[in-house]
Amino acid sequence: MRVLASLIVVIVLSLAACSTSISHRVPTVAPAGVSPDRAERDIAECERLAAPGTDQRAERYAACMVARGHRAYVEVDMWKGRPLLSPDFGTRTQDVPFWIRRTGDPRDADGVFGDLAICAAVTRDRTRPSPVVGNVSIGLHSWWPGVGLILPAVERAYGECMGERGYAVEVWRP
Repeated sequence: MRVLASLIVVIVLSLAACSTSISHRVPTVAPAGVSPDRAERDIAECERLAAPGTDQRAERYAACMVARGHRAYVEVDMWKGRPLLSPDFGTRTQDVPFWIRRTGDPRDADGVFGDLAICAAVTRDRTRPSPVVGNVSIGLHSWWPGVGLILPAVERAYGECMGERGYAVEVWRP
């Protein structure tokens, strides 16, 4: 009976975590001169667009906020598509965090989302660790060798790709 009660608590907490506000997990910064009321409306509209259960919810929320002129936090998943049993599986600190903001012509949320996805794929293709060199980590908080060598390449590849599409990009540094 005690195990069943524990299981129910875990399920309830898991469901509550899925339904929590995405704005608390994806930082954004409103552009200068935007009223607090407008910023709150943007947050509410983008949270509706990226409702719980939405595929790639964080990315969709960030894309919506960027489309509305805000600066948003995104992560480039450098290991997407790696086999489940690869030697580096489970070392998920390899996501590279960036701040993104739109500098070019306006785009809708779907257009921004597409740009984020394309540039993440381009960055992975251009900076994937070489099998000749072996596994190197590109995470900011990893102890694996090669961090200092490959992170600038990731920053450059993602920045160039997003820059060509009309965005300013900077690596998020804690």
